[in-house]
Amino acid sequence: MLSYVACKALIKESARLNKEIKKFDGKGLYLHVYPNGSAIWKYKYRLFDKPRKISIGPFPIFSLQQAREKHSEYYKLVAENKDPVKIRENIKKEVKAKNNETVRKVGEEWYNTNKPGWKERYAQTIKTRLEQDIYPELGNLAVGDVPAHVVLAALRKIEARKAVTIARKCLGYIGQIFRYANNTGRPAQDVSTSLYDALKKHKVTHHRAMEAEDLPGFLYAFDRNEQNLGKPTRNLVEMMLHTFVRTNELRRAEKIHFHFDTSEWRIPGEWMKMDNDHIVPLSKQMVRLVKEQISYFPDSPFLFPSSYGRAKFMSAGTINSALDAVGFSEKHTGHGFRALAKSTIMEKITIDYNGERIQKYSEPIVDVQLAHAPKSSNGRAYDRAKFLSQRAKMMQEWSDHLDECRVKGLQKTIENRKHLD
Repeated sequence: MLSYVACKALIKESARLNKEIKKFDGKGLYLHVYPNGSAIWKYKYRLFDKPRKISIGPFPIFSLQQAREKHSEYYKLVAENKDPVKIRENIKKEVKAKNNETVRKVGEEWYNTNKPGWKERYAQTIKTRLEQDIYPELGNLAVGDVPAHVVLAALRKIEARKAVTIARKCLGYIGQIFRYANNTGRPAQDVSTSLYDALKKHKVTHHRAMEAEDLPGFLYAFDRNEQNLGKPTRNLVEMMLHTFVRTNELRRAEKIHFHFDTSEWRIPGEWMKMDNDHIVPLSKQMVRLVKEQISYFPDSPFLFPSSYGRAKFMSAGTINSALDAVGFSEKHTGHGFRALAKSTIMEKITIDYNGERIQKYSEPIVDVQLAHAPKSSNGRAYDRAKFLSQRAKMMQEWSDHLDECRVKGLQKTIENRKHLD
């Protein structure tokens, strides 16, 4: 075992020989002496069959007695299969997090800085993801010391809920927080860019939509179930079919947004996916339907108010439940009316040009009515009145086409019954 005198002698010997000297005191504790006269207490140990070592402190600042006391502490940790090096690193991280910037602190700063430029609904979505998925796993870590594998482990927990898309979105938010930290003078390694390939890919599934040939049969089944569905529900589905807006835009429609002098439904931009006001020209059939629906609920601001509990308007499942009632839930969804309308208008509503049937309405006109993002490179510019006169004619012809399909459905049913007789 070493003594104070022996330690001093080792320092002189190292300088005389001009080489490093290691002298063990026992159970892995040793003094590492360098030719320049410095000496450091170290502890050499094995954990999980791997050799490791940890520095205790310089001699003589750390006396022999102090070195033995710290060694005894580390020795007990190793006996419990705990790594002193890892424990020391974690302590440093905690101290750094307390004295520096945590992911939560920087994340809240990033959020509050950007929130004024976000839509309220989008801001709330991000807030939820931060509070539920990011902060519980990463929030207390120093923003400048978050390893990639720790971030990936947090995202794997989200994927385990089968929320693959949410996991990828959360990775994007994490990356923005790291970059914000860097841009505001708090060095952080943006590990997010290397993790996208490690995440599961989102499998795109398209909404089920019936074919144009199915319309007569659907409308016959829909009319036949009039009593089972109830008039307000029937009007909701009918209007979805005729206007092919998004289901959320239809369900929350308010009476003040309908202008009968111009036969238009003007949907506020804050409800739209593209954040721009949207004009839906109303056919004669839809003007009658809207007026009828308003008469059913004169005291409600909503066109399709809910009759259950505290809900303001009909639920998201109303349309799909109606489709199920008429036997079409396996081949169609509420959102599928949009795809059905586009494909049918492009295919069925045509004009005669030199003996050839050609499309009457181009795809850009239909896309504007669907409120799709422009495909040009000029960004997301959107003119709510674009192609308005053509769209008004198109919507009227679409409603007329649906009326023709309704008649065809009834005629086909009658013919089938004659054949059976």
